[in-house]
Amino acid sequence: MGHKKRQRGKKHKAEWLAPSSGAPPAGYERIAATGAWLQPVAQGYFNYHAVPGNFAALRTFRREVARAWLAARRHRSQRHRLPWKRFRSILDLYVPLPRVLHPEPGVRFDARYPR
Repeated sequence: MGHKKRQRGKKHKAEWLAPSSGAPPAGYERIAATGAWLQPVAQGYFNYHAVPGNFAALRTFRREVARAWLAARRHRSQRHRLPWKRFRSILDLYVPLPRVLHPEPGVRFDARYPR
């Protein structure tokens, strides 16, 4: 069983909007500017939290980031509602897919302290 790094839901959103990661672009910024800001923020989150057994939380984080970004895009537009199908290709371009990046704790321990 892997060690799970879990966070409260409110802390998830607060972390990726934290001032230390740079202020998020305003809602009227172009998709490329927002995507360029969001890509390293999401990748940094995945780098830290991508331990075995925490994949569901990584998927949830990506989904909630996508929902917030799409809501901001839809709120901005009065003429056209961006459909999920089209937004998904934009999302895949800028926000990386979650994957487990760290080995099981036992594997790390055995590599560091061979018997």
